[in-house]
Amino acid sequence: MPYNENYISPGSLSPNHPGNHFGVIPVTHSFEERQLTAEFDDALCDQAPWKNPRYNGSKLTAKKINQFTPPNIIGLGDLEIGESFYVGGEGLNNEFIYPGEWPGDITLQQTPVIENKTTALYISNTLIGGTENPQFATIKNHSYLGIQKILLINPFDDSVTIIDKITEPYEGFHRFITNDFPTGEKCKIKVIDESISNNLKLEHRVKMNKGYLLKTFSFTEAGEYSGSQENRHANVLVDNNAMYLYKSGSFTDNYLLTGSTTVPTPTPFNQPEQLRFRYGIIEMIPEAVNSTSTEEFGHKFTTKRIGPLFTSASIHENKFTQQYYTGSYGFIKHQIGGIYNETFGRLLASTSLGSASRFIGVDTLEFLKDNNQNVALTEREKTELHVTFFEGNKSFAPNQHDERSIGTFEVDGNKAQLGIEQGGSCQKGLPTSHEITFKGPKDERFLPTIGTFNDNFYNAHLEAISTGCAPTGSGIESGAIIEKGVTLDYIENANIFVQGGALGAVGFTNAVSGTFQDAFGGTTVNTNYGISQQPNMNKHNFYSGSFTYEMSFLDKDHTLIIDLNKNDELFDGIGEKGLVLIPENTINKIKNNIEFYLKKAGIIENTSNNIQNIT
Repeated sequence: MPYNENYISPGSLSPNHPGNHFGVIPVTHSFEERQLTAEFDDALCDQAPWKNPRYNGSKLTAKKINQFTPPNIIGLGDLEIGESFYVGGEGLNNEFIYPGEWPGDITLQQTPVIENKTTALYISNTLIGGTENPQFATIKNHSYLGIQKILLINPFDDSVTIIDKITEPYEGFHRFITNDFPTGEKCKIKVIDESISNNLKLEHRVKMNKGYLLKTFSFTEAGEYSGSQENRHANVLVDNNAMYLYKSGSFTDNYLLTGSTTVPTPTPFNQPEQLRFRYGIIEMIPEAVNSTSTEEFGHKFTTKRIGPLFTSASIHENKFTQQYYTGSYGFIKHQIGGIYNETFGRLLASTSLGSASRFIGVDTLEFLKDNNQNVALTEREKTELHVTFFEGNKSFAPNQHDERSIGTFEVDGNKAQLGIEQGGSCQKGLPTSHEITFKGPKDERFLPTIGTFNDNFYNAHLEAISTGCAPTGSGIESGAIIEKGVTLDYIENANIFVQGGALGAVGFTNAVSGTFQDAFGGTTVNTNYGISQQPNMNKHNFYSGSFTYEMSFLDKDHTLIIDLNKNDELFDGIGEKGLVLIPENTINKIKNNIEFYLKKAGIIENTSNNIQNIT
């Protein structure tokens, strides 16, 4: 290297910058004097060159897997303020939208943001029509479809691995099913033996993927008959309905205490946004009384105030009821003869509502709670309790295609959360509220989507008086507006989805009489029971036939409930080889080469060896 007088050897101290050419630029400040703070211009964050690469250009959102969801903004008609403001709740990108609306996926063109494809085929050898076997819950136009094997296919080398439910652990096998057949999604079904005639639809919907619903309690009618008064039962409530599927409402506990002589000051609380089923009512309505009257007012505690009649209901034997129920199976009895000289509690216990409420609200819910809290049981041995309305023939969530579309809802297994207070000795240990609540408080995924109408109703329960439990026929004391020994709870402005009982789908508006309104300051006494029929019902609040429902325990298995009508679509059965189920999200190569992979698995023999490599 030529000599340079300005050259400084590495490692030597230099007053010059080491990075400049030959270190000839002198250092003017020491390192300790460097500036350690910096100021960022916030205005940069609002400029497109800053936002687009970091946020707007890279942020992806999706509502569903494997599909693009376009915007669904309703607003108020066509009212828009500005370019991105809608009246309602705040949504993405500061838009204001209603609950349930969607501002649209953010993605490249209209491609799915997230894809989850499958390479599995499923073999079924069990198909039971939804009305075929009495041990299972009745679900019309549907079938129970059991899965026996899974074919796992490697699309790169076309190898096939067979998984059999007999040898595979339950949880692992079932995870394949729930992943590839989620509730509400589509699938295709093909009869493996092509000689079997069929009329299968091009695609089917999965309504449940948990197992079989073992019928436990069924209710077929409430004494409606022809609807005429003379054909209804005279020894149960026939003046109003007794069953309500509803949510919300203002609940007042002990609205009128036993032996009440004055109108109370109610202290209601709003019930949570949770689906409830009032399966029975003791509807006693007090009437107005002025301070100078010595007459008796209000309803007396008789079977005519109790509904509905459960003589059409049955208790069914299955592997779960065998574990806790020691009574008789079959139809429920209404045994009130000779009880009128006993106490109110004895009278209630002898009615069909008393028997049904003990089985549902005490025995069954207690078993459900114990079963789910038993740490000695495996997950498969634990169960769920479901209620199916109208034989699965009414959709409570149109276009959703899930359990709600077959009128099926899961009961909340936590008995304390159900809000059922078990009565004392005068109530004969029966629940004070003949009601169950369903899974998912404040969760729209578990609530019906059909409209509601408002209604009010009372429910009576029994409590001790100073002399013990009130005897039947004791009457109402002078000046009292409710019979001693009876306490009323009150639910106001309940949002009703459907109602049932002696009056059918419509019933009356408000469970009060005109005379009771006078107790709150009215001046006109109307002795006609009921005010008017419901004026605010919509088409979804109606149903055909009687109010029917079934309660069922879930027998966990590798079984789908699917909208396949066996009689119409598979009238010749499924043959010895069964069915192949093709998930909606199966890759195209497998969809287009079903027979090839069935042959590779040894399920069929004759087919072409050619593969269609379609992706």
